Amino acid sequence: MKVNDSICLGKYNDENKCEDAIFINDNFICIIDGASSKTDKLFNGKKTGRICKEIIMETIPNISHDATGMTFFNNINKQLENWYKKENMYDEANNNPNLRISACMAVYSKYYNQIWCIGDIQILVDDVLYTNELLIDQVYVDFRITAYNVLKNAGITDDELLKNDISLKFLEPLMNVQNNFQNNSNSEYGYSILNGFELMNKPFKCIVVANNKNISMATDGYPKIFSSLLETENYLKNILDNDPLCVDLFKHFSGKYEDRISFDDRAYINFSI
Repeated sequence: MKVNDSICLGKYNDENKCEDAIFINDNFICIIDGASSKTDKLFNGKKTGRICKEIIMETIPNISHDATGMTFFNNINKQLENWYKKENMYDEANNNPNLRISACMAVYSKYYNQIWCIGDIQILVDDVLYTNELLIDQVYVDFRITAYNVLKNAGITDDELLKNDISLKFLEPLMNVQNNFQNNSNSEYGYSILNGFELMNKPFKCIVVANNKNISMATDGYPKIFSSLLETENYLKNILDNDPLCVDLFKHFSGKYEDRISFDDRAYINFSI
């Protein structure tokens, strides 16, 4: 495994708030996207996405090199479960999904020469792109774009929305129920995620790769990924410069506001095998 490029940046100019991460050792290459908190509650000054990311980073070095994908993710999920119990909040988090710590991630296993992906991580193997867009996210995007168009027709300017995006106020009640769909096999909006509770029956995607391949993996802080960091960053920069509200060139459920350097945390890695 040879790492060619990597980067991890938060949407705020403060690395202590970043909920994305990259992990590399002799056995695994991982990219992690801690889910944004749906509550203002902090734990030791940290939001739930940050805590989840840190637990995952601490767990991976203890996972055996020959662990299968299911064993790998079960190991992580067990540590997340242990965190709830340590904080005496397992039952509370079970009853209130918004208190759960959660993350999606992709893992390259050197032993199996496979990539395991849980959640909406983007993966590019040579020229083949693998994505896993969530249906619930598309609902949020459509709702926000509709709200944006109504506000624009009412005379609200983009500059005003960059300071105070009222469309998010309309969207907030919907986003506050998103965690109810975590690992929910009974809903068309259900999606797989690591959160310390029972996973879905088929929780992750497995991509078998051959040797002599070039692989890129990135969190959804990038609208589109390419085989080089430079091209991936340039694509993002064009959107942030020309569509900071993320309503035209790239439609999203949030934008790059005045207090941010991007619309979301982002992590990218490119490596060769």
